[in-house]
Amino acid sequence: MVILALKQHPNTHGYDLIQHIHELAMTDSEIEAGAVYRILRQLEDAGMAVSTWDTSGHGPAKRCYCLSKEGEEHLVEWVQVLEKRRQEMDRFFSEFKAIQKEPNAES
Repeated sequence: MVILALKQHPNTHGYDLIQHIHELAMTDSEIEAGAVYRILRQLEDAGMAVSTWDTSGHGPAKRCYCLSKEGEEHLVEWVQVLEKRRQEMDRFFSEFKAIQKEPNAES
């Protein structure tokens, strides 16, 4: 979710990015801000994201993040993995629906 949010909203600071991640989330669980910042730091350390300081607004400077070329490539790879998982889940649901329609042998 973090990588997709970075792709959709480049040069966004962490707090706004967290709001976008909430919109993309595939869970009902709370998304912890600290976890998002740790992921951003890990992405930056791995060369998949870059950050700059925005000092233009009032208040303290804010770190803004965007994907690097490597991050965009990783996103494409991750989409391929998720697509395969989606196909596997579709197959699982098809199998389940098929057995739900079968008459119960004990009846």
